[in-house]
Amino acid sequence: MREEVISTWVKFLALPLFGTVLTGVFTWFQNQREIRENNNRIYAELMSQRESADSALRKDMFSSIIGTFLRPASKSVEQQVLHLELLANNFHEALDLSPLFKHVHRQLEREGNHEEELERLETLAAQVTKKELVGLSETGSVREVTIDFRKLAANPAGLEILNEDRQMRKDTIKEMRRAQEASKIRRRFILDALSWDDKRREVTIRMRVSEPVDPDTNVAPQSYEIDDTFVVGFFDFPLVDNTHLSEAQRCALVLNEVREEEGFAKATLVYFPASRASLKDKPYYDEVMEELR
Repeated sequence: MREEVISTWVKFLALPLFGTVLTGVFTWFQNQREIRENNNRIYAELMSQRESADSALRKDMFSSIIGTFLRPASKSVEQQVLHLELLANNFHEALDLSPLFKHVHRQLEREGNHEEELERLETLAAQVTKKELVGLSETGSVREVTIDFRKLAANPAGLEILNEDRQMRKDTIKEMRRAQEASKIRRRFILDALSWDDKRREVTIRMRVSEPVDPDTNVAPQSYEIDDTFVVGFFDFPLVDNTHLSEAQRCALVLNEVREEEGFAKATLVYFPASRASLKDKPYYDEVMEELR
């Protein structure tokens, strides 16, 4: 009897205690959630303010620099090279700077005695191209080819420099839609060098790109999405100067190196998802709708 009374009293006293503990635990979790939400809000506000300040700074910088190219020629070519360096290092992902590079390059050659500035210009272009290729190679496919000038001269109809299948390392858009099947998609790329321009240091290349092929079927491509001729120079950058393919994909050609004394040049084919293209490269509406479906 005594044990039953004690047990009853323990249960009676434990109920408020349990309720107090439960309330305390709930309050603690609620406070922790509010702290996390408050921290996230503060972080988001700080990042927004930082992005706004960065955007304002970049806007002022862009307006100031681009104005030097639009005003009547009052600046020296050395200053134009410096301004172009600032533009390329800060805005190469959003702007097609190829016309400015070519314009300054023509000025340097026309005036003469600017070997140092010409070297700076080509070095800058090579750095921008390398930076973009490193980023695109994370998900895409990069393939370097060599163009032998002697063989090209002996084959005026065209010299085949690449004929192989390429597939991306990781197609993020495809992965969301078809998981592992995406990594199987490949295309046949055929590149023919047609001519080399010594003065402009540009190579003309015919590029054929097949429709997507599943390698498991082991069927050769029957048709080509792209069959066109491209003039490729040092000042063509893959993020902004690329060719649209189906399945939300892109490809581009880049001239990396020229060694006229040794008789060859090196170019690069880059094949990558459209999600990695520049900010100015907007997807087609039909591509967006296809991905949503």
